[in-house]
Amino acid sequence: MTEPVFLENFKTLLLQKDFEAITPDCFILVENPVLYAICLKNELPQKQMIDHLHENLQEFYCQRLICIFISVEEHTPHTLTYAHTDDTYFLVTWHYDIQKQTLTAAPDAPTKILGIEKLLKKAASDDVIPSAPKLEIQTQPKPYVTYSIFGICVVLLLFMILSGQKDLLLDSFCISDISIFVDKEYYRLLTSMFFHTGIMHLGTNSIYLFYFGTRAELLLGHKKYLLFYVLCGICGSVASVCLSGYPAVGASDAIFGIIGGMLVAVKKYGSTYTGMNYATLLLLATSALLMGFLDIDVDHFAHMGGFLSGILLFYAMTNPNKN
Repeated sequence: MTEPVFLENFKTLLLQKDFEAITPDCFILVENPVLYAICLKNELPQKQMIDHLHENLQEFYCQRLICIFISVEEHTPHTLTYAHTDDTYFLVTWHYDIQKQTLTAAPDAPTKILGIEKLLKKAASDDVIPSAPKLEIQTQPKPYVTYSIFGICVVLLLFMILSGQKDLLLDSFCISDISIFVDKEYYRLLTSMFFHTGIMHLGTNSIYLFYFGTRAELLLGHKKYLLFYVLCGICGSVASVCLSGYPAVGASDAIFGIIGGMLVAVKKYGSTYTGMNYATLLLLATSALLMGFLDIDVDHFAHMGGFLSGILLFYAMTNPNKN
């Protein structure tokens, strides 16, 4: 592989990981409280730019700058340095051999920073997926499936309340170990995800459904998204009846599947589709899952089943090799 091809691959990967190009050879990423900088030319103008970034860290709401100078010359440079001026400024120099796909760092310098070393290897292997086009919400078809799911849930909840048959309907369409394993009423695996116990229950789920569901539908398309949603809900229901067994209803298993899918999306394509970086979305997913274990009225096994199935299904549906 030639150096220009490698550099083009590497720059594409950096952009997909939410790095911002401030020059053709310098990229930055804000991960509070750290500002990361990647420079592909160890020249005086680049160094002056990095010094300027360090002097203005407060503008990025960061407390520390970590800069990596990466060289890809044919032979390893004799002067690879690792230095820091204080606790707020770290400078690391790396050399990457494109043909051998080996990374050489300065003495005592780290060789693993923010997964950059993996991006170098992918760039040298030509394992680069073209940048996914950014979704322009205004020009894309409306997320009708998400709207329809919400509409069905609202209609069912209103009917339960107005008809006075709330308890009867919940008992008839919820999932439990007895209804599935003894009564063999497998339709409950599907129906349970459209019923809710009250307005607060539906309202909480709807926030996640609209925020993440609309984005997932625009990424997958209407048909794939509907299949994805239903399968995540069914997987969550199966996990519930196998590990919990208590009567349960709600769309949260499918919604946690969507969150798991969006975690895959932001890892593969950056924050374009979620409005969150990977660390923030991972924190949200983890905290939401853990909160389920603190409330006895929450079916956390359904959440876990939906979340894990969402990760696997979304990856399978967006795998370019399968497509």
